[in-house]
Amino acid sequence: MVVFCASLLYDESVESSMAGKKLKTILTYQDAVIAEAIDSVLPETHHRVCVWHMYEHALKQLNHVFLGSGSFVNDLSSCVFDHEEDGDFVNA
Repeated sequence: MVVFCASLLYDESVESSMAGKKLKTILTYQDAVIAEAIDSVLPETHHRVCVWHMYEHALKQLNHVFLGSGSFVNDLSSCVFDHEEDGDFVNA
């Protein structure tokens, strides 16, 4: 997916726009305007929030929890980044 996105945005020209193929999924940061634009311009494309941006946002919003717990940040990081299967994530 990263290679796909890099090639899609490489030079921001129509000529490099995937030879007419449609995007299946796009990963962005969480932003209402971007979500609305994707829904409007790319209605068949699935919009997902990038896990890195989600994690960074959680760090900002849960800062008070991190200060009270030495292990919470490590536990959250493990849940977000170390589990690919649904069951593993739920158990973590």
